[in-house]
Amino acid sequence: MSDMDPAELLLRHGLSDQDLRKVRQLAPYLIPSLPSICAAYGQWLQGDPNRAGLLGHDGPNDDALKDYWTSFLEAQVDQGYIQRRHQLGSHYAELDVTLPACIESHDQMFALLLDLAAGQASRGGGNADVIASLSRLLHLDLGLITSGYLEKRDELLALQSHAVMEMSTPVTEIWEGILLLPLVGLVDSRRSEDIMHAVLNAISATHAREFILDISGVGVVDTAVANYLIKITRATALMGCESTISGISPAIARTIVQLGVDVGQVRTTATMMDALSNAFGRQGITLSGHTGILQRA
Repeated sequence: MSDMDPAELLLRHGLSDQDLRKVRQLAPYLIPSLPSICAAYGQWLQGDPNRAGLLGHDGPNDDALKDYWTSFLEAQVDQGYIQRRHQLGSHYAELDVTLPACIESHDQMFALLLDLAAGQASRGGGNADVIASLSRLLHLDLGLITSGYLEKRDELLALQSHAVMEMSTPVTEIWEGILLLPLVGLVDSRRSEDIMHAVLNAISATHAREFILDISGVGVVDTAVANYLIKITRATALMGCESTISGISPAIARTIVQLGVDVGQVRTTATMMDALSNAFGRQGITLSGHTGILQRA
């Protein structure tokens, strides 16, 4: 929404040039009162312990509040105006302030502003019209703030999801040319794609020749899960890396047989240690009986 055409945005919110003129007419009377309004807002913010950290700090930034509401009363809705509101919503999301808290904050500040605006408008004989114009502009502001908030929140969630994915798919090079990935929890189509992506990237980066996928920590193995795992091993084979699925318990073996899943040429072992021993052997790596250190034959 930050790159939306201002005229289109005003139309969407039912704001006319006349509405904006009414708001601007109040600016000379209300802007000088903004310091006292900000002070009253600060008292409201500190009046309840639950509001103390409403905006991510111990108290309001009076200069930032004054600048924001000065811009609001000047009512020059252009790209700069739109961008600043959008960025404010993004800032709230970064501070991890809830969206209801953001809206409550703006409603309170607006209510304080409205008290003065109503008094000034009543002296001019256009109280209801002016308040309606102010309210429509506030709704536009809240729409922009909400848009910025949600975009930033989605961005942060995507980053968190990526971080969780990396932690849940810890492909480790345990020895030169040998990769290990112990899986824990449930495996679905999304996670299987993440696993394949992580494994193939690791193979490309390390030029590994052996990959061990340990599933002893996977809670449920059904047809879909079994097929996912087989697809992963086949993809690794295309990159010249042989795969072994370890952690095949009797229950999992029975399930795969009962489901009729074709495991083809996929190597399997009952334990991770068996898979490691076999991989080391194929790579010519032995355990020195004298030093207890792995070494190439």
